[in-house]
Amino acid sequence: MPKGGGDDSDACSAGGAGDADAFGCVGCGGAEAICIEPAGETRSTNWLFVGRGNGGYERVQTYDYVGEGCGSYDQEETVTYYGWKVRPCCMGFLLVMVILVIIYFVVVSGPTTTTTHSTDVERYDCHSGLHMTNGKRVYCCATYSRFCTTSSRPSTPPPSPPSAPFDCSAGFWNWQKGWSAPKKVYCCTHVHKGCPTPPPTPPPTSPPLPRQTPPPTPPPLVYDCAAGFANWASGWSSPKKMWCCHHFGKGCPTAPPQPPPPFDCMAGFSNWARGWSFSKKSWCCQHEQKGCPTPAPPTPPPTPPPTLPPTPPPTPPPLPFDCAAGFVNRDRGWSMAKKDWCCHNQGKGCSATPARTPPPPPFDCTAGFNKWDAGWSVQKKTWCCQHEHKGCSIPPPPEPPPAPPRAPFDCAAGFAKWDIGWSVQKKAWCCRQEQKGCFTSLPPPGPTSSSSPYDCTAGFDKWASGWSISKKSWCCKNIGKGCPPQGNGCSTSRATYDCAAGFANWVAGWSAAKKAWCCQHEGKGCAATPCPSSR
Repeated sequence: MPKGGGDDSDACSAGGAGDADAFGCVGCGGAEAICIEPAGETRSTNWLFVGRGNGGYERVQTYDYVGEGCGSYDQEETVTYYGWKVRPCCMGFLLVMVILVIIYFVVVSGPTTTTTHSTDVERYDCHSGLHMTNGKRVYCCATYSRFCTTSSRPSTPPPSPPSAPFDCSAGFWNWQKGWSAPKKVYCCTHVHKGCPTPPPTPPPTSPPLPRQTPPPTPPPLVYDCAAGFANWASGWSSPKKMWCCHHFGKGCPTAPPQPPPPFDCMAGFSNWARGWSFSKKSWCCQHEQKGCPTPAPPTPPPTPPPTLPPTPPPTPPPLPFDCAAGFVNRDRGWSMAKKDWCCHNQGKGCSATPARTPPPPPFDCTAGFNKWDAGWSVQKKTWCCQHEHKGCSIPPPPEPPPAPPRAPFDCAAGFAKWDIGWSVQKKAWCCRQEQKGCFTSLPPPGPTSSSSPYDCTAGFDKWASGWSISKKSWCCKNIGKGCPPQGNGCSTSRATYDCAAGFANWVAGWSAAKKAWCCQHEGKGCAATPCPSSR
């Protein structure tokens, strides 16, 4: 933390990035502080939080000094330098260096002289009369008019040919830089040397490529159509279904799958008269014309039951919703059923608003109203037409047909203990409609011959509702199938009543003893007590 003015070596670091870049301090390695110093400085005080009990000041409305070690803040003095100037010592040093450079170039560097040595070598030494020959006498007489005789002196010397102004062979290897302009012109005209060559034609420049504009960034997706797609039918909201169907072809409404038939009319058909229940006979006779009370062909002898491996334990049913899929966009992407289930079972997707807050409308009738005829679904048009009188150009869909009346009792729920768990009304109704809960003696088991009166493998997947009482008794006693659950054959203590069986209609379907037992042990089937009136 800088205090005071600081030394000169910190001029770059304390001045700030903007001043350092402007005056060339970045990358100097600290050498700039030798000749450069700040032109001035400004000081300001900042307050730093150093931890409670570590500073000397405490913040109330202003910063007051409360004693060293008693406050939470401490004082920091910041020095900011502005401008730069050259130190006087460096100014004098630069002046001396300039003077020395001028003296070096003026005094030390002098004019250069060029000595030209003649390359011509005389053939004879005409200044000496030694070794005089006839050739030397003729040469010296013609050149220097020495040692001439009457016979050797020519009467009239022949005219000498004019000498060329330039030697076009000398220095031809470097004529571009060594020849003068007149020599280049003369040699190019007379000897065809030193002629300037035309510069090479530059290659044609290709036109600059047009700058490619980057593609625009696509807008962010409104919904993540991959999250929760495995359970989109019940996990997505209506707006998310319409958006993903329009953009990605996912979540489009399809025809609901047909539920499986309640009975398999092929299973146990060889012995339907004795092996089918009354409800299975009625359903198969009505829908597939099997099991009707008509003379049937003679039944072939049943095959002995094959030895089957032990039945594996049933796998737990899958969860109705995946509470991790689409959790980021749960407010807009989850349906109300998924929010309620995930909030109740896994604590996810719970709404922060109070429970009494009315739910938002399922559709926004102002969004896309300018193109409602092509952009709205049939459900949105119908809802907006009924509630806000928008999008009413199409007739409303017909009301669905009324649901068939629900059976007053579920004869499969609690059948293992019907004699003590069912009420009198349920016993009478189930005995009359489905031949269950009747106080009749069971038929004796079949003959101990090789042929069995029942096929205990036919219709075993729905034995609880598809087998008759006599078939259940025979198959349980002889094959070990169709027996009421008894703790898997182990002598374990189990509850007297199954309080989950028939709980949807416990008021009319449970006996008084079962109501009392389930209310005492599991808190189910208790008579409702009137709530105290709040005043």
